[in-house]
Amino acid sequence: MKEKLFITGASGFIGYHLVAAALEAGMETHVAVRASSDLSLLKTLNTDGLVYVNADFGSKDKLTKLLEDGGVHPHHPRGGSDQSQKRCRL
Repeated sequence: MKEKLFITGASGFIGYHLVAAALEAGMETHVAVRASSDLSLLKTLNTDGLVYVNADFGSKDKLTKLLEDGGVHPHHPRGGSDQSQKRCRL
């Protein structure tokens, strides 16, 4: 069974490179995207294992469920806590 990873900010510079590394490592990679996201860089990657998710960040319950199902959340715009950094596998 493939390890799952959930990444926000996937269409940005850092997020794109996290996605590329995760896919190269053979991980099932779920990425949160908005309707306004520019996905052109992501579409250049090998998309085997890449899953686009329309995450509802306005719903704590839905987001909690998504994170529980997806594993870790390595891209944190404020740097994340020590705990979230330890969980990051990339």
